[in-house]
Order: sequence, then C-alpha cells, then structure tokens
Amino acid sequence: MATEQTLDQRYQAIRTKYSDYTEHTPLNSDHDFVKAGLVWGEDQGNQTPSVLLIALEPGHWDTSREDKLDQLAYELLASVSGDWPVFAHLQDDKNSRCYSLFGVDGSDGTHSVDEVPSIELIRNYEKLEKDPTFRWSMRIYTRLMHRFDAFHEQVFQTVKDRVNDKNDIIEEVAKLLFLETFRVHHGDELSFTDHEGKTQRFREVFDHHYVAKHGAKAVEQIKAAFEAFKAHEDYVVVSDDGTRNAIFPSDSHLRLTQPENYRTLLEAMQDLGSVTDNQGRMIAGKEVGTLADVAGDLLGRVFDVFLRANFESKGGLGVYLTPNPVKQAMLEIAMHDIQQDNAIMERLTAEAVWKRIFAESALGTPLHHSRSLNGIPILGTWLHQAAWEPICAALQLKNEPQRLTPAQISPLASCFSHPRCASHV
Repeated sequence: MATEQTLDQRYQAIRTKYSDYTEHTPLNSDHDFVKAGLVWGEDQGNQTPSVLLIALEPGHWDTSREDKLDQLAYELLASVSGDWPVFAHLQDDKNSRCYSLFGVDGSDGTHSVDEVPSIELIRNYEKLEKDPTFRWSMRIYTRLMHRFDAFHEQVFQTVKDRVNDKNDIIEEVAKLLFLETFRVHHGDELSFTDHEGKTQRFREVFDHHYVAKHGAKAVEQIKAAFEAFKAHEDYVVVSDDGTRNAIFPSDSHLRLTQPENYRTLLEAMQDLGSVTDNQGRMIAGKEVGTLADVAGDLLGRVFDVFLRANFESKGGLGVYLTPNPVKQAMLEIAMHDIQQDNAIMERLTAEAVWKRIFAESALGTPLHHSRSLNGIPILGTWLHQAAWEPICAALQLKNEPQRLTPAQISPLASCFSHPRCASHV
C-alpha cells in the first residue's frame, strides 16, 4: 500500500513540475491545510511573472472553486511586495488543476486552464498591477463578497422584508447597485421629486448615514428615486427597430421596506475606506473610495459570485448569467474564425456591429466583450485608443467617451445581467 504524502511532500511534488522556474519564496497561511509559495525564473535575462503553487490536505478541494481560490490567493499574497502571480497550480491527494488568476488572460476572472505556460511563453501575459489600485480593489472585492452574503442572510433570516424568496433579494441588490451607479457617476446637482412633491438631492438621500438618521422617510425617498431613474436616458438601450429598452420595466419597484436593510446594504457599498496604491499609500483626493474606484471588472465578479451562491434555480441560473467556462469556450470558437476572415474583421469596427455586441448581455458585461476583442492582435491598439466611443454610441449613453472607462462600466454588471436587457436583442 502506497504511503500517503504529507503536505510538505505534496508541495515539493508540485515544485518539481516547475523545475525551470528556479526562484522560490514560501508564503505563510493561516490555514493548516494549506502550503503555498511562489516560483519564477528568467527568460533571456528577464524575470518572468511568478506562479502561485498551493498544496492542500485531503478534504479541502472545495477551495478550488474560483471564488474561494480568489479569497485564498488574496490572503496568501496580501503581504507580497512585488508583482503578483498570473497563474496558479492547485493540488491535493486526488486532484490537480491550473488557473489563470484574476482575469489576466483577458477573461473576466479567475478560471481553470489546461496548463501553466512554459517559462518561454509566460512573459507574454500582462502583469496584474498595471492598475495602480489593484490591491486595494482586491481587498474591496473580498469585503463586498462577505457583505453581500451577510446582507442576503439578514433579509432572509433576521430583518425579514417584503420579498418572496432568495431570488427576490438578489434583484433588490441589483436595483440598489443601479442607484449606487448614479450616486458615483453623477454630480451633486442630480435631483428627483419625492412622493410629497418635494425636490431632493439624490446624493444626500442615497447615503447610509442619511438612512440611519431618517429611517422610514429615507426609504420612501429612495423608492421615489428609483422610480425617477430606472428609465434614465443614460441607461436606455435602443434596439435595431428603434425600440427603447430600459434596464428595469415600468412595473419594477423597490420592494424592501425595512430601513435597517437599506442602511446595511448602502453601508456595504459606500463605506470602502481610503483608496490606496499598490504600495499601500493613500491616493490624494481619494480619501473616501467608491465603487467607481474599483479596478477592472471586480464588481462584476462580486455580483457573479453572489448570484451563484444564493440563486435558487427555479427558472435556471442561465436567465441571469452564463458560466465563465462556457463564455470562454464560445469566445475562443468565435475568435478563431473571426481572425481568419478579413471581411468579418472589417465589420467588427462598424458601429452597427458594436450595437449588436454590446446590447447583448448573454456573455456578461461590456468590459468582458472588450477584453475578448483585445485578444485579436489587429484590434488591440484600436480598442485601447477608440473602443469606448462606439460603445457609448451603441448603448445610447450620454456619458462622453473619455468618462466611460472600464472601471465605470463595472458597476453596471448586475444591470447588464438583468433578463430584460438580454430579451430585447
């Protein structure tokens, strides 16, 4: 009978597979079922990105779930001062799997891959920390996942509200994320008329401090704000036949009534602390961070994880989102054919095509589409320089192109995952 490997032996077995990566540093973990480290090497005199190696004790393979791996990776890497790894290899006594971390390969998040690239090829992958606030954003990503889950349980278990099931809670979160988008992307002048006919400044009302002070009155005002903004011109998609499609239908209303539920969720979205750079230094002018400061599509991933964890599959989770591996496979098939066809490549740059691509939500947020097209070499430069202008035109958005950055689109992840958006394409 074969002797069972110890955790140290299992970790050394993984390291043996990466003998070309000659440099190594161990990582500390608070979990006694984890042993981890980073390996890297040199190619033509240049240091390669590192690879995260993780050995697990038997019985802990649930850590391989993408959302749990994200959390574990962040915990392991929090004290790493240099560049973070772009790939990971995870192994227990029966399973072994490789991952691309944090969407570095152009996808919208951590996902499994066939293998870690060779030392000669790994330098082709971008380093994660081009965004100067990536590490702060990862902290917020982890915090929001915990807060959203806690809010879901609060509404379902302790501060019960006017919702029928767990899926109703998810939709209420989407509505309040939608309003938070207004708060962070519109100025102090944005106003609405409340149920008493009075004009209210939205930023003043849609604030967790205000809700804590004014209770039920604040709830009624926020409900009025949703009625005013749910069909706002900035978030109406025009179909090919000229039909105007708001994210939420006219008969969609905020159902939550308990002030404590509003306060809890608004605090989760708004109390993010100061924005810091990847060296931990506070960024001037960002003493109070917002969801607009979160890098890349991390907020989209938060909502994706929240949805998967709490959705009750009565009508199928696919009503809201397509699993990342399915999206990746679809895109790889499509992009393989597109790159071979000059006529299609020319059509890709036409506004009419952008309208079709970015109005369709079956593959996720608009940021995911732009990353996908980034994989086509001939479009790479064009996307970085001019992509947002046709996207704005396609979505009939009022925001000037230079204002609508990927980080700004991210808070709309939940909105573009809404069934109503997909149903009109």
